[in-house]
Amino acid sequence: MVLYNIFAFACEIGALDENPLRLVRWTRPRMLSTVDPRSVINPQQARRFLTAVEAHSERGRRLKAFFACMYYAALRPEEVSELRRSNLTHLPEQPGHWGEIRLTGSAPRSGSRRTESAKPREQGPLKHRARGGHSASACQPDLVVLLRGTPF
Repeated sequence: MVLYNIFAFACEIGALDENPLRLVRWTRPRMLSTVDPRSVINPQQARRFLTAVEAHSERGRRLKAFFACMYYAALRPEEVSELRRSNLTHLPEQPGHWGEIRLTGSAPRSGSRRTESAKPREQGPLKHRARGGHSASACQPDLVVLLRGTPF
């Protein structure tokens, strides 16, 4: 794509008469679209990991909730970092019931040299959403129990 744009620019400024890449025929190679189960943490490993995180330090309880949101609800780290109690729209008290998380923003870590505020994180919209957009995410029953007992 970059090379194509370079040639397109060369055509715009008159250095080339036409883009030579338009003459090239190419078919995108097929890609494997499934996830190898061996590369994903399984439920037993996840429980052991979350237990170890909780026992590791004073911050462990909150970190356990952070990693549990990533595992059980498939949230991105920048989405979890912006979760507040108000985002937990439905956390049923009955065990075994699914809940709901309403995502309204994210704060990706870009580094202080790449943000306008010179802070490592900057609040922004959800990935692939317009500013002010939101998304609902299912909250698995184990995550519901964990989040009900986590201070925010």
